[in-house]
Amino acid sequence: MAQPGGSALDVLLEKAASTWAPTSFLARLQRTTLERLLELGSVRTYSAGERIITEGHEDSTVFMLLTSFAKVTGRRADGGEALLAIRVGGDLVGEFAAIDEGARQGRMATVTACGREPVVALGVEAEPFHETLAAHDLPAQRHLMAVVVEKTRAASRRRVDNATPNTKVRFARALLELGRTCGEGGFGGSVRIRAPLTQLELGTLVGVSKATAERALKELREARLVDTSEKYPVIRDVAALAKLARVDAII
Repeated sequence: MAQPGGSALDVLLEKAASTWAPTSFLARLQRTTLERLLELGSVRTYSAGERIITEGHEDSTVFMLLTSFAKVTGRRADGGEALLAIRVGGDLVGEFAAIDEGARQGRMATVTACGREPVVALGVEAEPFHETLAAHDLPAQRHLMAVVVEKTRAASRRRVDNATPNTKVRFARALLELGRTCGEGGFGGSVRIRAPLTQLELGTLVGVSKATAERALKELREARLVDTSEKYPVIRDVAALAKLARVDAII
């Protein structure tokens, strides 16, 4: 894991900041606060497949993703892994360690770099992270709470969506959400999800077996709504997929 230094880090930060969603934690963080956190923490680079956080480990580092994408997964009772979410540059991971005693309980999920480009992340121990926000950036404390609330809401929405008996509707809603958080526009109004996801991972995201996932995704492909045959899923018709999902929001 190489660590960018000096001016190289400044250039990386300037480029990365232009890609952060305006509502992301890092986009709303004061630059002076980020600079203070950079002094207190460590910037590391994670190649695709490399773990940033490991479920069950007892540590309290909060990671700010500066670039790329990461998968959040949890262990299933059968020993497999379930995809829980995708996090992108500008997001926080491991933030529960900053607001509770999660380090004593062990990490709740695994976070793994997964984008085409390596993940560059700033890691800061929970105590100095929290103390810095309290001393230098009180609005950031509210932003931190907003991050936690939004993730809780998203998890609640997913539980409700996954109770829907129609598997295609589940996939439609999950794919639209992925398109919103980590999609890029393409030819003819399509949206490519920039995180590599297998059909099995998509199945675990909506709570169905591999066979059920393959069958439902095949039907969506035949309807020319999505293309999941490659490494990076593509939403081919956003409006039609939203209609199937029974939602009004369009990416």
